[in-house]
Amino acid sequence: MKTLYQSVNRLKWSFSDGFNAKKGKADIEAMNFILSHLKAQNEVVVNSNLLFSKMFAFTLKELLFTYSDVSFASKLINEEILSVSMDKHCEALKTALVQKELEGYFKSLNLKPTWKNGQKMEQIKENVKENTESLKTLNTEEFLSVIESWDIDSVIANLNLNINLAINKYKNQK
Repeated sequence: MKTLYQSVNRLKWSFSDGFNAKKGKADIEAMNFILSHLKAQNEVVVNSNLLFSKMFAFTLKELLFTYSDVSFASKLINEEILSVSMDKHCEALKTALVQKELEGYFKSLNLKPTWKNGQKMEQIKENVKENTESLKTLNTEEFLSVIESWDIDSVIANLNLNINLAINKYKNQK
C-alpha cells in the first residue's frame, strides 16, 4: 500500500459484507472512526494549505508590481519572507505601525515626515531632536508618546487577534 489512507481503505474492504472474515461491531466502528478521523485531518491540512496558497499568490502578485520577474519574486518570498523569523516580522511590523502613527501625527501638525524608508526609530528621534528649531510646533513628550504607542507585545497581540479573526471568518465561509 502506498498511503495510510489506501491501507485503511483496504482494511475497510476486508470488514465489508462481501468478505468472509469474522468481524464484530466494535471492529467496524473502530474502522469507521479511523476513516472519519483521516478524512477530517486531510480537510484540515487542505484548508491550511489553501490559506497559505492564497497568501503566497497574493504576495507574489503584489511583488510583480515591483519586480517583473516571477522567479525573482518567488525567490524573494522564500528567502526574505518565509525564511525570516516571526520575531523579525513582528519587529518590522512594529516599525511600520509606528511610522504610520508618526505620519498621522506629523500631518496633524502640518509637518512632513522627517525620516527615510528603513530608518531606525532611534535615528528618527535624533533627527527630530536635532531639528527642534524647524519643528517648533512639535511637542517632544507628545512625539515620544506617539513613538512608544506600539510596543512589541501590543503588536503581537494585535497580530494574533487579526490572524484569528481571519481564520475564523475563513472557517465560517465553508
